[in-house]
Amino acid sequence: MAYPVNGKPEDPTRLEAIPAGVAAGNIMQVDLHMGKIMIGSAGGPFSEHRLVPALKLIDFGFAQRDPTAVRQNLWKITLQMYTLITKRTGWDMFWPVVPYKGLQTWAVDLLPPNNQFDWVDPDLADLMARCMANDPQNRPSLEDMLRETDAGARKLSGMYKPPVDMWAETERVIRAVLKLLVYDADVVPNPAGFNAAVVRAIEDAIRG
Repeated sequence: MAYPVNGKPEDPTRLEAIPAGVAAGNIMQVDLHMGKIMIGSAGGPFSEHRLVPALKLIDFGFAQRDPTAVRQNLWKITLQMYTLITKRTGWDMFWPVVPYKGLQTWAVDLLPPNNQFDWVDPDLADLMARCMANDPQNRPSLEDMLRETDAGARKLSGMYKPPVDMWAETERVIRAVLKLLVYDADVVPNPAGFNAAVVRAIEDAIRG
């Protein structure tokens, strides 16, 4: 949305990038929610989708221009990630706000002392907490987001602290978690016992 490709349907698929010297657009998706996200299949021409499916955001009928569009869009997309991880939806996600690194954030379930999802990569939890800051000016820039997510995608299992986190990034575990979170997701989110279900899926994947 910040740097639309403006290509034709028949043009080859390519990775998005932040072009040098070009100001970001200010198109904001007003009503971004799970129903606006299409989930594809793993595979395709880009290595980052070998395990993780591509996602497409659709329906821009209520899009509008806003000077804070980039940080608003990042916040709304992060909320969808937060829902996938925690199963919290609606207004339930916006209480309470907690302090974190000099800002206030809604990512209470990903941060100590209330962290219930310690299987989430700590660098990802940190980034999500900043993207969910209640003040848009405290959220990362698009450049920061791209740099940090690119670094995260390049992490290998040996870069995590043993004993638990080392196996939590193997391909077998990633496939098991994706199956639970995305492909076999509940139609109606049910937070009760969800974190335990993820842990069981990881343990089953380790045992093979």
